[in-house]
Amino acid sequence: MGCVSRTTLKRSFLVMEMLFQATLDMSVALMNAGEVAEVTSAPRFAYGAKGRLPEIPEDASLNFQLELLDIQPGPDMEKLSAEDRLKFGEKKRERGNELFGREDYSGAINSYSKAVQYVDRSGGLTGDTSVLQLLLDCKIKCYNNMAASQLKVGATDAAIRSCEEVLQSQPDNIKALYRLGKAYSSKGHTQKAMIPLKKALKLDPESKLLHREMAWLTKQQKREVETEKSMYKRMMGSMADAASKGKNKKSSNSVLKWTLLAGGVGVAALSVGLAYYRFGH
Repeated sequence: MGCVSRTTLKRSFLVMEMLFQATLDMSVALMNAGEVAEVTSAPRFAYGAKGRLPEIPEDASLNFQLELLDIQPGPDMEKLSAEDRLKFGEKKRERGNELFGREDYSGAINSYSKAVQYVDRSGGLTGDTSVLQLLLDCKIKCYNNMAASQLKVGATDAAIRSCEEVLQSQPDNIKALYRLGKAYSSKGHTQKAMIPLKKALKLDPESKLLHREMAWLTKQQKREVETEKSMYKRMMGSMADAASKGKNKKSSNSVLKWTLLAGGVGVAALSVGLAYYRFGH
């Protein structure tokens, strides 16, 4: 494991917003204004196994000297203008993209979720039409990227909800349609998965990715049909065997009854014969 020492630049940032290394967020949250701290960060709380080449090598620990110059209240989201919401939302989205590229999918989901909180217009946000459109665009990108991250960590239900958020605003969003299909496919819902993928293929018939996914789903559907047929045959075979065993058992019981009856008649006839012999002679 390598160890890199570097000087921290003077920066202003929102604590626990994860805009930088997790170590900075966690450390500064415990400090008082004017305090100086020496902090050593393990790789997983800094740049991880990938590093940030060429500046930070792979799997490197980082040594920080932190001085907390000032503490100020964070922004009140309810009072932010549309422009400020867009600025904060874009920062969080870009951070999410960075974390996704580093394969920190959980961190990316967290960043995209916070970005959505900034750019969501459900509270009746007003402002310049062009800025409001940019807010919507940022929201759609965040939900789309969030769905991709959620698929990476197996959160398929959450990915479906993220895709649906996109499709409410943009029903023909190809990325959302593709990821919705992937999410349903991961849950084993082949028929449901094919619906958004077919729509995506109509919108982009040249996409090799979509054709490849649809081909896989078509094969999967055939496998499922064959499996169902095989199960049906086995079920019908079991029912036929049970019926045959029941019939054989009934036949065997009938033979036994007739045998016992014939034996009874023979004994009766013998008794009558003996009586006749005894009294007749």
